[in-house]
Amino acid sequence: MYRHGGGWRKSHGGLQHGWEGSCCCWLQFKTVLLWRWCGAINIWKQQGLTGVGAGTGATVGKICGMERAMNAGLGMYAVQLGELRMAAVVAVNALGDIFDPSNGKKIAGLRTADGTAFGDSCEELWKMGQRDNLFTGNTTIGAVITNGKFTKSQMNKIASMTRNAYARCIRPVGTMADGDSIYAASAGNVEADLNVAGTLAA
Repeated sequence: MYRHGGGWRKSHGGLQHGWEGSCCCWLQFKTVLLWRWCGAINIWKQQGLTGVGAGTGATVGKICGMERAMNAGLGMYAVQLGELRMAAVVAVNALGDIFDPSNGKKIAGLRTADGTAFGDSCEELWKMGQRDNLFTGNTTIGAVITNGKFTKSQMNKIASMTRNAYARCIRPVGTMADGDSIYAASAGNVEADLNVAGTLAA
């Protein structure tokens, strides 16, 4: 993403599009990198660091323009089930609003015109009907890395299942004004069930 015209736009870097919102980049990393990353995630969470790296300048709730949007950033989390570990990092720069999936509470997004409360991006979208000039500098880019042993096609499925997390946390999501993608990588040899790993990722 890069700064442009008062907002943030994404630099595609030659990536092909139309991958149904998710794609897989099957990379081989040394397992130790995953464990170090999980440790870094805990440190970043404790220090409240979100506006770093790809999260720098990220915003959400832009359907009514940047003047009513809110700052967003980089989200990170890691979970473990037995020997299976799953780490995720997501740069959130979405058109829609952001919700806590554990309780459905809105935590960031469109603000009212006076800036004193949250607006509703879905309601605004429905009011607009057809509109050709939606703010298009939006993208939510995520990556999940696991120590599970999976093939390239299985990692592609995990990336596809991870897309459900976007739907639980962002509304509206996957619009024509969004450029969302998810990458998944295997970094270990732990035998694990594909459905279990995909559900953890999501």
